[in-house]
Amino acid sequence: MDNNENINNVTNAEKKKNGNKILIACLFVIIAILSAAVVYFAFFKDKGEKENTKPSSNTKENSNTKKENNNTKKEDNNSKTDNTSRELKDGEVEEIMAVIKKYYLLDAADYEKKVNYTNGTLTNNMIDALVSYNASNSNSNSSEDWHIDKSFADEYFKKAFGYTPKNYIDSRCPVEDEVLYKYDTVNERYIYNEDHPGHGGLGSGFSDYIVKSAKKEGNQYILSIIFFHYSGDCSYAVNNELFESTIDECEAGEEDMIKEFRKHKDEYSNVSPFEFVFVKENGNYYLRSTELKK
Repeated sequence: MDNNENINNVTNAEKKKNGNKILIACLFVIIAILSAAVVYFAFFKDKGEKENTKPSSNTKENSNTKKENNNTKKEDNNSKTDNTSRELKDGEVEEIMAVIKKYYLLDAADYEKKVNYTNGTLTNNMIDALVSYNASNSNSNSSEDWHIDKSFADEYFKKAFGYTPKNYIDSRCPVEDEVLYKYDTVNERYIYNEDHPGHGGLGSGFSDYIVKSAKKEGNQYILSIIFFHYSGDCSYAVNNELFESTIDECEAGEEDMIKEFRKHKDEYSNVSPFEFVFVKENGNYYLRSTELKK
């Protein structure tokens, strides 16, 4: 009996031990499966979701198409703006007239029907305007040594026309057709031709004006203007036409003449006006052409 009991006890112990091994093995298998599941959901699934959330090539193309369409609309809007025509506001007219008065650009159109001002080109009219500007903005020249340095000319042309001329040339008198202001290439400055015969003229600047029309067409600002020049004698000029004064035997001053001009401005409606064409760049107005309209 003792031997049988011992054998049974041993058998039961081995069974119990084997059962524990199987249980432990099962637990390892379950743990491995759970670990694999955790790794899958934590890494592979998130990666798949991220890849799914990335925009496809079609989405990018659609986005680019929208941007291109928006840019096209902006360009179309700009084109429409450039092609529109409108009357200028009072403030715009005042700004442009201030530029004309400051740079004496009127004098650049006194004797020719039409003058174009293009990038890099220096004209006889521009030199006349430079001389007028120098007379009012430079105190460095005495009557014995009159000249205009190239540095002063460069600065003026840049402000008035938006560019510095590539080459400097002599200017010719429109009345005598002789050299009036000679460019000294050695000293790089303009000097007056002392041999030029003296004669009368309208002088620089203007006393008053009438703006007949002012409009913006595309990127151009176009003003049609009648200018009044007070000469201080028995005559005065409205643009390029001379008129005789009828006030107190020519003793009227400039203010009286301006009042008279404004009072009778309708009488000058048939006078040929000057047309000034400007462009606006970086907040500055630059002259592009002048024309005496017939």
